[in-house]
Amino acid sequence: AAVDWSETWIVCLLTFHVTALVLAVVTRNSSTFQMLFFCALMGAVYMAEPLNKFLGEHHQSFASQNYFDKHGIFMSTVWSTPMLLVGCVMLIQSLYSASTLLIKVKRAELVQRAKEQAKQEPAQNSTENKKTN
Repeated sequence: AAVDWSETWIVCLLTFHVTALVLAVVTRNSSTFQMLFFCALMGAVYMAEPLNKFLGEHHQSFASQNYFDKHGIFMSTVWSTPMLLVGCVMLIQSLYSASTLLIKVKRAELVQRAKEQAKQEPAQNSTENKKTN
């Protein structure tokens, strides 16, 4: 049987995934929240198998048909995959942030090194001038 995408619980689940993606993008500068949110998403993915079993046993109370087969294909498609994709977006954002920070630190290090060399050069020049005189 085909999936009835207009079922309330499926619409709510899709809304949850869109909200999770927006939340992941909006909070990209809050590393603590991102870490907690990422762990929560991955915990929810980890719980997909027992959740699939539970929902398969109780599907009559919220769904018009049993989408929850023993292999968990539907659950993987509508539950785990979107959360894994949001997790990938968060990971890419974190890597981008880390690379940007690394570039800033290296630039500051180069500027500091140039300042130290500029201070040492006049001292060396005055020492050389005294030796030649």
